[in-house]
Amino acid sequence: MDKEFDVVAVGNTLMDILIQVDENHLAEFNLKKGTFHLIDENQVNKIIERFKETKQTLTPAGAAANTVMGLANLGAKCLLIGRVGNDAHGDMYEEVVTKEKVISKIIRCNKSGTGRCFTFITSDAERTFAVNLGAAINLEKENVLEEDIKKAKLLYLTGYLIENIRSIAVHALEIAKKNNILVAIDLADAGIIRRHKEDLRNIVREYANIVFVNEVEAPVFTDKEDPNEALYTLSEDCDIAVVKLGKNGSLIKEKNEIWHIDAVPTKVVDTTGAGDLYASGFLWGYLNERPLETCGKIGAFLASRVIAQIGARIKEPLAAHVKEIE
Repeated sequence: MDKEFDVVAVGNTLMDILIQVDENHLAEFNLKKGTFHLIDENQVNKIIERFKETKQTLTPAGAAANTVMGLANLGAKCLLIGRVGNDAHGDMYEEVVTKEKVISKIIRCNKSGTGRCFTFITSDAERTFAVNLGAAINLEKENVLEEDIKKAKLLYLTGYLIENIRSIAVHALEIAKKNNILVAIDLADAGIIRRHKEDLRNIVREYANIVFVNEVEAPVFTDKEDPNEALYTLSEDCDIAVVKLGKNGSLIKEKNEIWHIDAVPTKVVDTTGAGDLYASGFLWGYLNERPLETCGKIGAFLASRVIAQIGARIKEPLAAHVKEIE
């Protein structure tokens, strides 16, 4: 049966505020480079004041949103479920998401403003996240409808959602399982895995068909330092395991087959969204019945494009490029 959507994603819908900094700025706010930090309103105000004269780039984001916007760039039909505030950032969020041809099920919230993700980019192109979830944390079960998920080939979510509003994540996963909808999960962040390892393992075993981790997350989740061993361990709990290795490419395992995918060489400007866009390319290939090796190559291609720019939103249409990848 044909589906109305290729992918339905449930995620933290956040306004990304990208700022280029040096490492002293990270120390000033007690931020560990390359990781994800939750911050309160007081910290938000301090950051705003500190960088009020610094050039900033604003773009709608959140890991799941980044992935579905990447998928939509390739021509996939996607629906995004999330929550933003009744404010200018919320207006911009909905405007851009719709412009990117993603169907919006973004609900407005009067309790708090649109969530913000301060993405600090250091000279080595590494990104460090300071996040205030704002309205995103107020997503409710009644906002995640069975009738929407049933219309999709695949449900996509990340470890960020599982940590911050676990009940909503499990609600969506239960709907997918009940209706035989494929599930892809990106575990998102090593810190989240450390805090919720056993719960995440149980969720992966119970619901996931495809799981993405990167080279930092893989050993934390699997207790295996070697990427190949981590791949084997991860694959025991899902149909398709993917370990992203940055400049060393990626590893994919399904049943007894393993593929090593080379990274696509590029000048790295900002690694924000690299994993999210890899997932975009991989899932587009998978849903279009491309071989898994090709899926990995498409993922690597999109990742190479996003790290060559500031921010995770690729404006250049890439559908024609990926159709040529074999």
